[in-house]
This record gives sequence, C-alpha cells and structure tokens, in this order.
Amino acid sequence: MPAAFSAQLDLIRWLAALLVCITHVRSIMIADYTPASGLAGRIFYFVHGFGHSSVITFFILSGYLVGGEVLQSLQQGNFNGRAYFAKRFTRLYAVYAPGLMLGFLWDWLGARFFNSQGVYTHGMDAVMVPFDISTRLTTEIFTGNLVFLQTLVVPALGSNSPLWSLANEAWYYLLFPLIAAACFAPISRGSRLGCIAFFLACAWFVQGQILLYFGVWLLGLVPHFLPRPILKKGWPSLIALGFLMGMVRCHQLDFLPMPVPDYLLGVLVMIYLNTLSHQKSDTPRFAPVHHRLARFSYSLYICHWPFALFLAAVSQHYLGRGMQMPFGLYSISYYLAVLGITYAFAWFVSCHTEQHTPTMRRRLSAWLGVKTREEIPQRILP
Repeated sequence: MPAAFSAQLDLIRWLAALLVCITHVRSIMIADYTPASGLAGRIFYFVHGFGHSSVITFFILSGYLVGGEVLQSLQQGNFNGRAYFAKRFTRLYAVYAPGLMLGFLWDWLGARFFNSQGVYTHGMDAVMVPFDISTRLTTEIFTGNLVFLQTLVVPALGSNSPLWSLANEAWYYLLFPLIAAACFAPISRGSRLGCIAFFLACAWFVQGQILLYFGVWLLGLVPHFLPRPILKKGWPSLIALGFLMGMVRCHQLDFLPMPVPDYLLGVLVMIYLNTLSHQKSDTPRFAPVHHRLARFSYSLYICHWPFALFLAAVSQHYLGRGMQMPFGLYSISYYLAVLGITYAFAWFVSCHTEQHTPTMRRRLSAWLGVKTREEIPQRILP
C-alpha cells in the first residue's frame, strides 16, 4: 500500500474515533443544546453529533481492509482459515477482553460508590443511558458480550452501549468469508453448499440490524473491483460527504428510513476510498502523527464510554459538578480535561493491549501451525 494512502486511512481512523468519543463525552458532561447557548453553542453542539456517522465509516474501512484481504487470498488460491482466524481473533480480543473487564470495573465502582446522581441505577436519557446500568453487570451479560452476542441475546455490558458495533464487526468477519468462499474459492460442490448453508444459518440467527448493516460493510469492497477511479479528485466526494453529514446532523433527512442515510454515507465514503486508492501523491507531512493517533483508536472506542462516565460521576459526587453542566466556558474546560484524561487512559490501555497484537498473532499462529504474513490488500480486479 502506498505510504500516502496508508496515512490517509490512519487520518480517517483516528478522526472517526475522535468524533465518536467527543459525541459521547459531551452527552455525559454538558447538557443538551438550548437557544441560550448562542452561536458558539450552535457550533459546539453541531460538531459533537457525528458519532453514528463515524461508526458507519468504520464499517466501510473494515469492509475495504478485512474483506479485501479475504478476496485477495481467495483469488490467489492461498486463503487459510486458521491464519484468518488468528488475525481476526487477536485483532478483536487483544483489546476487547481487557476492555470488557475494565468497563465492568468502572461501572461497578461507579454504581457502588459514586451514584449520587442515580445514573447507574435509574438511568438518564440525556446521558444516553436510559436504563439501569447496575442490572447489566452480570456474569451472563459479560459472557454474552465476550462472544459478541450483545444486541442478539444480551444487552451491551453495563453502560458501554457503543459495543453494539463490535458485535456487528465480529459477525461480518464470519459471514463474509463464508459467502466469499462459496462464490470465489476453488472448492468442491459439497463444500460450496456447506458454506452457503452455514452462511444462511448465521444470517437467520443475527437477522435485524446486524444483517441490515452488512450491506454497508460490503460497500467497502467495491473499490477493489473498480480498475479506474470514479472521480479523479477526492474533494468532490468530500464536499458531498460533508453536505450529507450536515443534513443528517440537522435532521433534514429524518423522513427517510434509518438505513437509507447510512447507505448514502457509505456510498460516498466508498467513492472517496476509491479515489484515494488510485492517487499517486507524496506522504503527508503529518503522517507519523496520524499513525500514532490511529494506533490506539480501537482502544479508545472500546474504553472511552464507561471510563468517561466514571470520571464524571466521581467529580459529581465530590464536587457537585461534572454531569449535565450548562454550556459555558467553565463546563467546556471541565469537558476538555476529562476528554484529555480519557485519551491518556486509552493510550495507556493500548500500550499493554493493542500495540501487542502482532506478537499475540504470531504466538496464536504458531500454536495453530500457520505462518503469519502481515499485509494490507492491494487493489483487486474481478
């Protein structure tokens, strides 16, 4: 992969993770918009509302990178199920398992010692937890989340509602190789029928929103089948993407069924990726910065919500402020401090988890008896 393209992907990754994080931390700490907030408030609240769009962007990137690698291996005839399992398992669980335990810990401590506002037991719509968090801290729910059954069999663990997208990702990692093998792998008729049957069984089990957004994930594969860029420059798709996200943010597309704006967003992100993958340009000046910030974006996504909520609850318990503060300079300063601490915590977690993924992958691959080959897929032609 060209260094410039890799740096662009890093930029998209860390920026999307930032938008998710600030959307959630704002909802915890600063009360919703009121006309009294003025122009500064309009701008502030507008920026802090692109969390869902960023998750859709993550789906497209995942489809492009993970799905593209599967297609490449199948077309080259060297797809190895054990190697694929080692890559995906270590990528997910290097952070996911510790993140679940840490989230459980913060929620338990918050519910046990810092629940003066009742957010852990009575829920707060404004804080995006309209449920009793304490009832979601059980062994059954933890185990269900550990095997990605949240939203299917159990709710997300504790307060960590963003974990819904991790269930989507994990099931897409299973669904796509099955259908791709049935379509592209040089296997026997019986094996092909077996892949189709297993795919249909998994699709029947997940149904609902996981299957609905599988189409969004699959959009990430489209650039691999396009020998030429749809647009010569990336800025037209960026402008269209910004306009669409602004329309969604201002609730101008609420008349459309929920998946439609997300699919439109996915198409525009796909077009932008298609353009970037064909451009030949120098490595951006700030490529090392983008890389460092992207290295712990996964850790940030998994860990930010319960940790930020815990910090706000502790502050509220001892200082009488920290949750649902009115918009103003003081509350913004408070919010930025918690955001900075949350980022530092996610980076610390990543240093002991995410950044050791290659080592974990090598060890698991050795145990499974397969060789590792760290690679990112190039463009794939049909």
